[in-house]
Amino acid sequence: MYRVGINPIKRRRRHWLLLVISVVIVIGGSVWLRRALHTTTTISPAPPAVVQTVQDSSKPVQRFTESTFSLSLPAGWVFDTHRTDAGQNIYSWKSTDNKSAGREILVYVDTPVPTLGVNRAVMVQASGDKLAVTGDVSDNCAGFTSATAGAPSISSPAKWQGLDFLCDLGNYERDVVGTVSSDGINTVVLTGATSGAHHYFFTYTDNNIQPDFSPFLSALQTFQAS
Repeated sequence: MYRVGINPIKRRRRHWLLLVISVVIVIGGSVWLRRALHTTTTISPAPPAVVQTVQDSSKPVQRFTESTFSLSLPAGWVFDTHRTDAGQNIYSWKSTDNKSAGREILVYVDTPVPTLGVNRAVMVQASGDKLAVTGDVSDNCAGFTSATAGAPSISSPAKWQGLDFLCDLGNYERDVVGTVSSDGINTVVLTGATSGAHHYFFTYTDNNIQPDFSPFLSALQTFQAS
């Protein structure tokens, strides 16, 4: 319809201009909204896990020195016995702290015990006159060891981290940890600067209601042949 004073051509141009502006606003808003909602996440490869035992420096320790070696134990641990009968050479320490009572560490020096079984294992390696603890304490070996026909229940062949040891299936409810190494069953060879090479074997018995293997791991890490 024609109206006086109104140009129909200009009116149509205005309508088209408004339509174009509306389309541009809608498209631009959609692009902005999609970019705002889209999160760019870059996932980097996870670094390799590092397993290590950290000693608590806040807890006091004491050094024990014997004829061919020395080691450190937490305060509250005391020297117990040195067995030398029947050709043995075995040192033992025990905890006297009420909270950690029922725990004992034995060090066998040049005392073969090829048939002694344990309930758990921890791998060690000789590094000159010191020990390197190369893993954590295993689960109870009764969970991954089967009895061998003809073998006594206290010394069933087992493996932990590819190394042989003997599992005491006859007393599977105990918590006796023994060291395993590539030097053989129940032995690791350390060479001291003064005393020379000796065979060592370590066990840790935990009869506490709350087992804690950290004192044993710490003792192994501080052990040094003299």
